Amino acid sequence: MSILLRYPLGEQHEAGADTTFIHSLATSVSREGRALWILHPFSFFGLYALSYPSAIPFLAAGFSELSGVGIEGTFWIMSLAFGVLGPLGMILLGRSISSDDRFVFFLAAVMALSPFYIKDTTWVGASRGFVVALVPFALFLSVRLIRRPSFKMLLLLLLLVVLMSAIHRMGVLSILILVCALFVLPFHKVTQALRFALVKHETKFRIGILVMATVGFVGVFFLQFQFPGMAGADVREQFGTGAYFSGESFEVLVLNMGVSFVGKVGLLFPVASVGVILYSWKRPKEAHDKFVLLAILVFLPLLSMRDYITEFIIPLIAVPIAFAAMAAVQTKLRARRTAAATVTVVLLLSAGAYAWIMKDYWSNRYETDAAIPDSTYATALYIRYYVLGATTNHGLTGGRVTAISERPSLPLGGASLHWYSSQQLIFRYVDGSDVRVAARDLFSMTFNTDDLYEPINVRNAEVDWETIMYGRLRDSGVERLLMRYEIHFLVIDRGVTPFSFRSYGIDRGSPFVVDVSLERYTVFSGDAEVIYFLG
Repeated sequence: MSILLRYPLGEQHEAGADTTFIHSLATSVSREGRALWILHPFSFFGLYALSYPSAIPFLAAGFSELSGVGIEGTFWIMSLAFGVLGPLGMILLGRSISSDDRFVFFLAAVMALSPFYIKDTTWVGASRGFVVALVPFALFLSVRLIRRPSFKMLLLLLLLVVLMSAIHRMGVLSILILVCALFVLPFHKVTQALRFALVKHETKFRIGILVMATVGFVGVFFLQFQFPGMAGADVREQFGTGAYFSGESFEVLVLNMGVSFVGKVGLLFPVASVGVILYSWKRPKEAHDKFVLLAILVFLPLLSMRDYITEFIIPLIAVPIAFAAMAAVQTKLRARRTAAATVTVVLLLSAGAYAWIMKDYWSNRYETDAAIPDSTYATALYIRYYVLGATTNHGLTGGRVTAISERPSLPLGGASLHWYSSQQLIFRYVDGSDVRVAARDLFSMTFNTDDLYEPINVRNAEVDWETIMYGRLRDSGVERLLMRYEIHFLVIDRGVTPFSFRSYGIDRGSPFVVDVSLERYTVFSGDAEVIYFLG
């Protein structure tokens, strides 16, 4: 099922702006035999200036060199592998929690049918989905550590946390899983020793858990509503417009957020709330039950901070969903048990149909999630063999062209990371030995801060690109920048308004594009792009 859902129907190439960016990093590792952006140990985790989490570029480059498969084909194989790995991890987790085969199957199915997980493990090099595939293993190792504490199990869990952090910055969240496991170890022993004294407070404790979880989630979301951007993403910007509702009132934002969660986690997401309540009332509670409930309690308030947190906790949310399903089918009354089993099967089939419908939703809705079009791929192949050094009037196109052509270009990063990027090092726009950095002020850092150090003597590549686009072809300043970046060609995306460049989704008039169109000749004209020779 996992392979079937990820078969690239109608898609001939890798998908996503992050994928093309990581493609360029992996290509550089293959060509150079080393990662030019590793200037400091923190660079491996993307926490140093001009760096990026490096595990996936290393893995892709290594597999490509060993197998002889290109980076693009490597991404396809890796996506399938990680797409299958996640549900397999859920089977291990399910077995460590319950001996009921139905529970284990349902747990794996919830993970396998999660639309956002499918999207992020379908012919991509973008690493968020790969982190999520390892979350079940982090939960599994945590349960094993709680049941049979040992240094070996703790070391394995620590190594997995390090690996996940090196795949994507989101992987740092796995530290919270480790903290929950370490907390539950003594907590379970204390509650077991005092269980007879605490039994009269058990109901209050259960209600307290549910109240804390609800208040924590709503409280953080309300804080973001009152002070946009203060605690993570701007919720008005993120949830102001949804599939069914539009507006900036608190109620509309909450509704849109709920719809968004269903779209990402799957059709069974609403069942999770019922599952959490039932799970809280479960008796007796084993150590792993307390661990799961604590992890949910810790992650729930973080849900609205960044969209990828929703994806990160898909394996965790699957546990109460599966628990609710099992509670329904285990009723003692045969008629009710049959009805519950029928409803459960229908819901599971509906979730599968929903996943099939939603798997292409983001690539059809957002250009940055779409696969590289054949026409742009053809342009990139021309550049690969006939062009050295180019700039484009559209960053997304530039990122795609750079990935396939293996040639440097401006702007950096494709659809993002235009200012400072590891591409400045792999394109040799910047010499790594000359980079000077400064630690970020602790009080200036937010939930959206990506690194701990910032460059202080590196040119802002986005400013340079916009200076070119807003300048005239014969301006001395523009000429110096063209020489600095060794730019000899201009790639024009036909989808952008004529004589303009696209920045942050807005088409802006460009005197430079006008001058080039009038004074320079065309060397390539394709269905989607035109290439001009600048000299």
